[in-house]
Amino acid sequence: MNSFVVFLCLLILGTSSSCVYFNTFYNAKRYYRQAEKARRLEERQEKERGQSERAKRKNLSTTNSNKLYDKAARRSFRVIDENSESELVDDAFFLMGKAFYWQEDYRGAVSAFEDLVNNFPQSEYVTRAQLWHGRALEGQALYAEARALYRNLFEGEDKKIAAQAGYQLGQIAFDQKDYVAAMQEYKATLEAFPKSGNRAQLWLRIGEALVAEENPERYVEALAAFDQVKKAKPDVETAYRARLNTGQLFYLQGNTEGALKIYMDLLKKGRFREFEGETRLLIGQYYQERGRSREALDEYEQVRDDFPKTPASAMALYRTGLIYLQDYAEIDRAQEYFKEIRQEKAGTEADELGQEISRELTQLERVKARIIRADSLVVARVDSLAKKGEGDPEALRFAQSEAVLKDLFSVADIYRETLGVADSAALYYNEVERRFPKTVDLPRALYALAWVHLNMNRDDETARPMLQRLIETYPDTEQANAARQVLGVKLETTSEELAAAEFFPIETLRLKDKSAVDIYVPLLDTLVQRYPGTQSAARAAFVAAWT
Repeated sequence: MNSFVVFLCLLILGTSSSCVYFNTFYNAKRYYRQAEKARRLEERQEKERGQSERAKRKNLSTTNSNKLYDKAARRSFRVIDENSESELVDDAFFLMGKAFYWQEDYRGAVSAFEDLVNNFPQSEYVTRAQLWHGRALEGQALYAEARALYRNLFEGEDKKIAAQAGYQLGQIAFDQKDYVAAMQEYKATLEAFPKSGNRAQLWLRIGEALVAEENPERYVEALAAFDQVKKAKPDVETAYRARLNTGQLFYLQGNTEGALKIYMDLLKKGRFREFEGETRLLIGQYYQERGRSREALDEYEQVRDDFPKTPASAMALYRTGLIYLQDYAEIDRAQEYFKEIRQEKAGTEADELGQEISRELTQLERVKARIIRADSLVVARVDSLAKKGEGDPEALRFAQSEAVLKDLFSVADIYRETLGVADSAALYYNEVERRFPKTVDLPRALYALAWVHLNMNRDDETARPMLQRLIETYPDTEQANAARQVLGVKLETTSEELAAAEFFPIETLRLKDKSAVDIYVPLLDTLVQRYPGTQSAARAAFVAAWT
């Protein structure tokens, strides 16, 4: 509708039918603009909470943007329903479909866009409606249908829409972890539309897909892609991501000093100020991984001071707690930092990590207390039985020891796998060997101990003799083969593999004739005795006991 008609409508104040519907649609557009503004504000707040995906928002129906989108949709529908001959009907369908989309009513959105395309094939909104239609199909996880729609748009005449459709084709593949297909889609879009407005994002995604492949041979290509982003007039966030990814790639390639230089350069550029917290976290991580704990703590402290109540400050608290736990063995102080994360920024990744590690620390103290209590009870009971000349002290000691052995492994594994405290993990694996030198689980303890020295302490000199001893003393175990793999030695058949090979025909015999107990039960007993500690022996023991 041209400006002259609008002017007349405003003068007549709705006395004509067309002006009434114009005013209705005018209000629909006004509500939609207000909803867009409210949504952007909510997404910015979500990002500050560490929840950048709109789908993560809680109570969507109660948000201000949702209420405004609802008003826009209702007024658009009124235009369509009460004046189907109005020239505003296609406008109303398009606006209503977008409002439905942002309310996550994807079926309603699809219906609106389809009605627009089918009933108004000459409308200026057709190709844009089809693009939004594809997004609504993605919202319903109807990826095959969305791809077909995007493919048609990509081959269409509207170059701007075609470039966006090509980008969406790449996004679908990327989200489904088909990184090769994603790169092909992004590159095809760039080749077809080398001057498109989204070329910076396309180059960024090409680089990220190459990194996601985890193929070091393609890292050079990824670096080249990130370099192209800088030449494509990117927005601030895209430019920052390209530089950040470049630093992380340098890091993966072993060029840690180059990575640090990039991070430091990012701090000097004022336009990247809003991302400074994230950058300083990477600098702190660089120091932390090199044992420069004091410098790492300084970086994390600055993040907390300069960017309070943000996901970055919450992560800085988490990393600070890790340093006090892993480098200084100050468990109580570390716990204080982990607990503080919730007050700093609840619901963030750091908050989840902090809660998880706090639970592990609580469990750790519980198991350690159980070991101490079990030890004291065993001593007391054994002394008592010995004085009275009753029972079997050694049998009692063994029964109690089985529980202690399990708890020793639990403590050692928590220190190694969850907390990353190398010295404490090594202490408890050594304790397993000291207390239980004949246990069938000793190879597991020895390999875990060697792993701690090799991967956590970076101490090959200490780890390699342990691995060699494991191979020589327990040659047919799974752990011995793992040691051979580390040392580059030829693998051998393990006792687990031998036991499994024997168990299968016995089980076949049992299932064929379950009444032949006198045949298969002795075979199961023999298997248990020949391959103690294997899973197949445990299965054989269970079947024999059940029979």
